[in-house]
Amino acid sequence: MVPVPASMHPPGKRAHAAAENPDGYHTLPPPSDDALAQDTTKLVYRQTSAALMAHFLGMVVCLGVYWRYAPRHVLWAWAAAFAFVWTARFVGLLSYDRAVLQGRADSDKWLRRWNIGMFAGVLLWSAASMLFYDYGGPFERTAMLLTIYSLALGAVPNMASQPRLFLLCMGVYFVPVIVRTALRDAPGEVQLAGILCLVCLCALALGRSFRNVFGEMVSLRAHTQELAQRLRGEMASAEAAQRQAELANRAKTQFCLCRPFDRRAHRAQPGVQRHPLHRGWRRAGQLPQAR
Repeated sequence: MVPVPASMHPPGKRAHAAAENPDGYHTLPPPSDDALAQDTTKLVYRQTSAALMAHFLGMVVCLGVYWRYAPRHVLWAWAAAFAFVWTARFVGLLSYDRAVLQGRADSDKWLRRWNIGMFAGVLLWSAASMLFYDYGGPFERTAMLLTIYSLALGAVPNMASQPRLFLLCMGVYFVPVIVRTALRDAPGEVQLAGILCLVCLCALALGRSFRNVFGEMVSLRAHTQELAQRLRGEMASAEAAQRQAELANRAKTQFCLCRPFDRRAHRAQPGVQRHPLHRGWRRAGQLPQAR
């Protein structure tokens, strides 16, 4: 059902309509699964380059902070796994751009590939929090926590439109580091774990808000496309009716222009009787005889 703007309501009902529907969006139907998948795929791949840059910088920070404290074989193993996943995601981004240019980008397939790469990256950062947390001091642990927190918040716009993936990745980001922090026998670790729980709740609330806004945006886009298609149909019908009216007016004009000539031609059929010479012959009594 197409929503009716408040300006088109009768004057007595505008205030009631504005009170019931202040923003005008609640009457829009929810977006279809296909439209949501298409817009989600475009969104995540448009932001993949920035996300890859953020993950690369986080990896540099992590290696730089724990280079003197963590065992080298652990660092190199984690860095190799990170490089493999990062390269695979970058190649996937290039392949998606090429598929879009060739017009053969299947939204479901490419979104599934992006989800796999994203979840693999989240797993690596969760493993980093478990592997490196005991090494170093407060500065190193703070740097690790800030890196994971920044990457988790940066991933909210990419994953919020997919609730299952969003909840799973937020859990993988925060739950291991919260548990690891709470179980550490050191002053202030339990309080730090409580702060991380609050941060996780804030990320979940932010994801819910973004998901609602994104759904409204997809609904508005689909509704706008429907209105544009309907408008094009009505314009085509109006143009066809206008052409028919112009043809009818042209035929009517041609008929009106030709009719006086037909009357004069009909009246001039006796011809000779109305000729000036004929009137002179009649006065002289010398009408020519018909043969």
